[in-house]
Amino acid sequence: MIGRLTGTLAHFRTDSIIIDVMGVGYLVHVSHTARNHLYAAHLNDPQARHTLFIETYVREDQFTLFGFLTEEEQTLFGLLTTVQGVGNKMALNLLGQMPPAQLAHAILAQDKASLQRAQGVGARLAERICSELKNKIMHLEGIMHAPATPTDPPAPTPKRTSKKPPTPTPITPFIADDAIAALTQLGYDRSRAYEAAHKAMRNHEGAELSVELLVKEALRLL
Repeated sequence: MIGRLTGTLAHFRTDSIIIDVMGVGYLVHVSHTARNHLYAAHLNDPQARHTLFIETYVREDQFTLFGFLTEEEQTLFGLLTTVQGVGNKMALNLLGQMPPAQLAHAILAQDKASLQRAQGVGARLAERICSELKNKIMHLEGIMHAPATPTDPPAPTPKRTSKKPPTPTPITPFIADDAIAALTQLGYDRSRAYEAAHKAMRNHEGAELSVELLVKEALRLL
């Protein structure tokens, strides 16, 4: 069984990523939040190595991997799937709706409305999640204070150089088009991608942003 994977990010899909581990590409299903975090990190450094905690599901005709940024997220995924009516996809939808700590607090507070914001979660299922997991989550102290995403390591101190720093590229229609194309490749509807990209441009009017930075800002709005 696979418990953890560390490698570079090779490809992004709507609800999954492909992580390259020593030349082997593993298709891993992740939450919406995890995918956006990994994509932003990939834009910042395409060659960076990332670690995913893995849940492996094996059936007669299927071998499926689910990946998580933190062990707390993985633990909560496991708890969610013990509830009748919550499958793997539904659990990822819930984790993509809010960070693990916030989701745990919502369950403890019996905040069914917050749970229902996740796709596919109705009133009855939200009530079942709260009633079945409340006591279990109370004993998981780590989840209550877990960060939403792993803490990034401090950036290395840049070496002194006589070369002038590169000049940022001003926002142009071409940069906006490239950013929209990148967002649609991630699975976002083109109209939503267009709206987010142009709102990010308005928020940074007068600033100079690259395609990568514009995509990052747009992802924050989606």
